[in-house]
Amino acid sequence: MTSIDNLAAEIMQGLQEYADLADTAMKKAVRKTATQVKNEISANAPKDTGKYAKSWATKKTGENSHSLEMTVHSKNRYQLAHLLEHLIEEALS
Repeated sequence: MTSIDNLAAEIMQGLQEYADLADTAMKKAVRKTATQVKNEISANAPKDTGKYAKSWATKKTGENSHSLEMTVHSKNRYQLAHLLEHLIEEALS
């Protein structure tokens, strides 16, 4: 049984374990979502030569203990992707 003196330490330990589990689950979900977005873009890309569809990749662009940032990008056709991004933004606004 935990004494009253150790109660705060036990609560903090439990909260830290929960935070670690939540961070791990969040990072896994971010990686999975980035991969799904890449796969969806590749599947819906023009199929002339297939190079554009194959050029898509995911890249970790930032990470710390509580966050993860992934970028989906075209490895060698970034100019076209940049143009399409702005056209989509204009169409949605």
